[in-house]
Amino acid sequence: AFPDLPEGLDGLRIAHLSDLHAGPLVGLGTLRRWRDLTERERPELLLFTGDLVDSRPDELAILLEAFDGFRPPLGRFAVLGNHDFFDDPRPIWRDLEAAGIRCLENAAALVQRGGATLAVMGLQDPMARNGRFRRLVFGPGPRPAEAARDLPAEAFRICMNHRPSEWEQALAAGARLTLSGHTHGGQINPIPGFSSAHLIGPRTDGLYREGEDLLYVSRGLGVVGLPIRIAAPPEIAILTLKRG
Repeated sequence: AFPDLPEGLDGLRIAHLSDLHAGPLVGLGTLRRWRDLTERERPELLLFTGDLVDSRPDELAILLEAFDGFRPPLGRFAVLGNHDFFDDPRPIWRDLEAAGIRCLENAAALVQRGGATLAVMGLQDPMARNGRFRRLVFGPGPRPAEAARDLPAEAFRICMNHRPSEWEQALAAGARLTLSGHTHGGQINPIPGFSSAHLIGPRTDGLYREGEDLLYVSRGLGVVGLPIRIAAPPEIAILTLKRG
């Protein structure tokens, strides 16, 4: 809930999907099931917060096939995650846009609802500066000033930001709600009560607050390395904006 949420955005329903990792461990059938579960929730906005593929641009094809025809009324948007930069990301940017999923890399889009304006921003992942792990530069990394450039003052700002460790960058762009993934909630947590994700940072999954600003970290859907999750179930996050 946000006390200053414009009245026209009250009740806005958002589907937040992260870390799908389409590829060897996540096939078309699984992606279709996730699409069906998400579509059943009737979101108005669909946001993908990175790691769409496991390691290669051509793996995106099955994700786009699975989500073909699922078009929430306020649109579909994405940012890339670190795995999306393991190879040249330009085919991913191209194919997302061709499929009608806007890729917001240090950019924003304005959405109108009920007479109110929502700004959907995206920050580029730092891996853009180290593509293929070979110091190949495919972008500058996160640039909050660029993402927020020329946005109207009255627009309520949501930011897609793959890594929760970069939350401060989203706050610098004026984000009231930041959506992240990356951690998998640890994916494999053999020690009861301890998330392996703490090894990469303190924000592992769920909701975090900084004043009146919120961060939601999804455990994501896919897997890396091993096709298992322990004490970190996959997650489709459905968030409803509330005024108050």
